[in-house]
Amino acid sequence: MDNKIQSTLETVKSVLNQALANDYPYQSQPWVVLDSLYDAANNYNTGTDGRVVMSLTNIQHETIASTYNSTKSLPEGDYAVVPPPLYLDLFVIFVANFDDYSESLDAISRTISFFQQNPSFSRFTMPGLDPTIDKLTFEMVNLDLHELYNLVGLAGIHYLPLVLYKIRMLPFTAEMTAVVPEVGSLREDSDLEQQDRDRPARDQSTT
Repeated sequence: MDNKIQSTLETVKSVLNQALANDYPYQSQPWVVLDSLYDAANNYNTGTDGRVVMSLTNIQHETIASTYNSTKSLPEGDYAVVPPPLYLDLFVIFVANFDDYSESLDAISRTISFFQQNPSFSRFTMPGLDPTIDKLTFEMVNLDLHELYNLVGLAGIHYLPLVLYKIRMLPFTAEMTAVVPEVGSLREDSDLEQQDRDRPARDQSTT
């Protein structure tokens, strides 16, 4: 698989950052950062101070009904066998990490408002989106207290306003795995094989 997950999240970050920058023109640094509040050694990431922090929390396989055709025609008349694409959903948390709590509430509110006004994006409305992605949709995920407690504990978040979104869907396509002759060629080969099997019998009948 290519780096489609990171490139998609970077594109979402850029679009959200531009929207917040329009609301907060006084800040010179980017408003949104794609990172985690703590590193693998549980050290606090100071680069997230005064930012809306985007973090990937989970990846799920999207199981949808599909009319995908596993064979693709080739110029020479044969058919390529290609496995169906794998669709993934990304669960992304947005955390308003500001010292001023009222500023955190304002930033998370504007983040929610942005995705409420823009629940989906295409390659035409989100420049830089991977060309294999036709559409991305953003769904807010409701968490009960137990789920929220587990999530903030995992991310090391302490009393910070946050919201979780499910981003659907990222397609991952595979390469061709086989080449199948066209139906006409298969029929001709079958006829030739049958003629070869019948030839000894015909030769024997003429002797």
